[in-house]
Amino acid sequence: MEFFANIIYVIGILIALGGLLFFRSGGSGAIIGIIMFAVATPIITFADGCKHDAQQEKIEAQKQEQQKKMQEEMRRRKMQEEMYQKNRKKDDADIPDAPDSSEQVYNNLNNLNNVNRTLNESNSEFDLRLGEMFVDESMINIQNDYGKREQSKVDANGSWYDYPAFQIHVAGGKVDCIVSDNSNFKTERGLGTGDRISDVFNIYGHRCSKSSYGGTLMYEYPYQSVQGNWAVLRFATQDGNTISYISLRRLTDSDEIRRLLSNVADN
Repeated sequence: MEFFANIIYVIGILIALGGLLFFRSGGSGAIIGIIMFAVATPIITFADGCKHDAQQEKIEAQKQEQQKKMQEEMRRRKMQEEMYQKNRKKDDADIPDAPDSSEQVYNNLNNLNNVNRTLNESNSEFDLRLGEMFVDESMINIQNDYGKREQSKVDANGSWYDYPAFQIHVAGGKVDCIVSDNSNFKTERGLGTGDRISDVFNIYGHRCSKSSYGGTLMYEYPYQSVQGNWAVLRFATQDGNTISYISLRRLTDSDEIRRLLSNVADN
């Protein structure tokens, strides 16, 4: 359409130039020139409109393509998260010397407080947010802020919902997992996708759980809120240098909590 509009535009310009030549000749030529100007004006206007429409269509197509790529990437991230969780549950049984009770788990976490400030109870509530959302937030609030979405997938524990900048998993009407690879979707301490892993260590500390899956390296920071709820903040990287996505997830499985704590070390 843009090519067609350019041709019409050139034709209109040529008619206008011809009209100018006739107009300068004077006499009857001037009248012909005025007529040619009158003909050229709507042609040029029409061509400009066509060019504008073509450019808008091109911009819209690019936006749709970008959104499609983002959705595909988010689906891939979600599948990776699900597969990783399945494999972690399989590996839980093989963890040596794991604590045998929730009290031991709590004591182990407290022992880490003086080494890694992100495990301090006073900081937990602050860090249990990603973007403008927090773990355990009501799905009703999400819909009010970001609009309604159809379920993209249903699993045994709840449902996934896809938004342009993030994905969430909802169980019992509350958000229990937030995943985002959007650079504008940041943690409460200001980190987002594309930032350096070295910044993660500088801001959150070196003491965390480190693991890898499918070529992606993951650094996870456990938290416990003042109410006793557990969550983990994950920074994933594919190149080892920059954050490729961030997730914040509620923890309810005591075996997973024990596994996470047993894997915490200086990185």
